[in-house]
Amino acid sequence: MDTTALIVAPPRGQEKYVTGLRLGERARRVAIKAGVASGRAIVVRSNRELIAALPRLEGHPLLFIRANRHVVALPLVEPLLGERGARAAVDAAGDYAGAAYVAGDGARALLEALAADFEAGDGPVAATFEKVEVGDRARHPAWTRQQVKAADAWQFQLIHKPLDGFLPAHYQRPLARPFTRMFLRLPLTPNMISVVSTIVSLTGCFIAAMPEWNLHVIGLAILVFGVILDACDGEVARLRMQESKIGAWLDAAGDDIARIGLILAMGFHVSAAHPDWPVLWIMAGTVGLTVTGMLLIYWYCIFVLGSSSNQDYEAVLGVGNNVEVGDGGKSLKRWLGDIATTAARRVFIDPAALILALLGLSWVAFAGLAAGSVFALIVILQAHIGIVQSRRRTRQAGRDPSLVGE
Repeated sequence: MDTTALIVAPPRGQEKYVTGLRLGERARRVAIKAGVASGRAIVVRSNRELIAALPRLEGHPLLFIRANRHVVALPLVEPLLGERGARAAVDAAGDYAGAAYVAGDGARALLEALAADFEAGDGPVAATFEKVEVGDRARHPAWTRQQVKAADAWQFQLIHKPLDGFLPAHYQRPLARPFTRMFLRLPLTPNMISVVSTIVSLTGCFIAAMPEWNLHVIGLAILVFGVILDACDGEVARLRMQESKIGAWLDAAGDDIARIGLILAMGFHVSAAHPDWPVLWIMAGTVGLTVTGMLLIYWYCIFVLGSSSNQDYEAVLGVGNNVEVGDGGKSLKRWLGDIATTAARRVFIDPAALILALLGLSWVAFAGLAAGSVFALIVILQAHIGIVQSRRRTRQAGRDPSLVGE
């Protein structure tokens, strides 16, 4: 039988907002992300609303979440689900943490206790449940102004992205943080922010393609601003719990479109400055090599991994922060691979192009893009050949078990 989530939220007019969401709505999204169907996550703010919701609650296993004074995170409710019996979340001190899971007569008793004492009725009942300890990342007080401010900072700590390298962590995300806060107050979805970032980047590329040095620099500066905005969509999605595969693909496609735009912008600008050089031919070749590499990466992510993040391809190359490191640490090859991976990302390429343009060395940036496209395709082709051969051996082994291990 489907679990029903009952979320107690602050009374109307007293709702607290933390990173763009009311406490009750955030808890509802936490319950849904934990596995509760969206139609079975019910928010109540008063005893009257609870009584009105009782027909929808009775007869179902109950996930109870008290979110009227706390920001709720997934670690509060995930440990309660997936097992039978009545369980209540407790903190390190053994105190009730405001979440419980119960079915059958226990669920009925909890609802009756809440109906009799809406503010504290779950406490005495949950005290008899099996205790499940949750960590300090399970919830955060958010009632006073100081607590709300601290909870806001706590939420940003929770969305730390483990795949971030040095530049995203120390340059891109700190600069993006004010814009993320702005977007959280606006009625824009993360997908809309991805589109805005791509439009800003392409606008910068169009201006950077002009032959005039000042317009070229301005365009590249706009492109770098697009890089900063590129961090906002993912942060907003995680803070609002609105992650989606479509959003991940929009983000990846936006980065790739901006990469092609930068190659074209640098090519047209350098061609105007050096009309005797075969820049446009090199530009066309660079675009072709880059698109080929992108298509191979997308093929692997879609048909092999079933992933919506092209960063997962780094595991194929044995580089990146999503690859486990053994006790011996990183090898020299791994360090060089990580450096090369970082150098291939927008967060490095676009600011580097701007700096070189300010020095009057845009042709160096263009040459780097061209050489990088050749190097990247060689590496990707090697990995792709290995993938194809491995899949062929797997299919052959499936047809002839004697081939296994050869």
